[in-house]
Amino acid sequence: MQFRLVWLAIAVINFIMTLILLRYMKEEKTKHTRFKFKLIIKSFVKVKEAFTYLFNKKNKTARGIALALFTGMLGLSSFFIEVPLILSKLGLKPEIISGVFSLMGVFILFAPFLGEKLAHKFGFRIFLGTTSIIVGLVIIIFGISPLLITAIICLVLIYTGLNATDAIHESAFQHSIPSNCRATIGSIMSVVWGISTALGVWLIGLIITFAGLGLAGLISGLLVIFTGFVYFYALKK
Repeated sequence: MQFRLVWLAIAVINFIMTLILLRYMKEEKTKHTRFKFKLIIKSFVKVKEAFTYLFNKKNKTARGIALALFTGMLGLSSFFIEVPLILSKLGLKPEIISGVFSLMGVFILFAPFLGEKLAHKFGFRIFLGTTSIIVGLVIIIFGISPLLITAIICLVLIYTGLNATDAIHESAFQHSIPSNCRATIGSIMSVVWGISTALGVWLIGLIITFAGLGLAGLISGLLVIFTGFVYFYALKK
């Protein structure tokens, strides 16, 4: 019954948001044009240009950011699957897990501001690389932690690091990509994000089923650590 109320609350909130948007959001009138086949050709040309730019030997930074996004999301998407399973294993009731995340949200509100200051002080390369390696190590500790309190402390550190690096990764991307192909490459990055997330969730399910949570946590942490080394290699000093 408690979970049914949660879904009901989410549905009601979304319904209210829909009514607000319909009431207050203005839509400009636009001219309707016929769909042209040339639009498909232009789209393919743009995608080709983006991939050509991305895999050009001179564009190591853009390619590195794409690789970091892929490996990072591969590790983090699998980690997010592990979290409730490990917390339940350590004795935390499922209905309390959401409360723990709500409390953590209060503590990590400062993370984006901290990340911005550290990135300005040390630069994209050192900040993203070091933070990713630390987060990866903490993920491994979280996976093997025998104590609930240790696991919760690890979660606070992990989510603080993720919130601190999220906007900085986007800033590094914006600084490394020229404006004329930024939108197209940004779309490709979204595809990379989607593929790595889906792949990570699928693979970690198999690993947990056949090898257990311990190995799953180790693999997730190592992927995030590898992401840190990718940042060190790809980003400029």
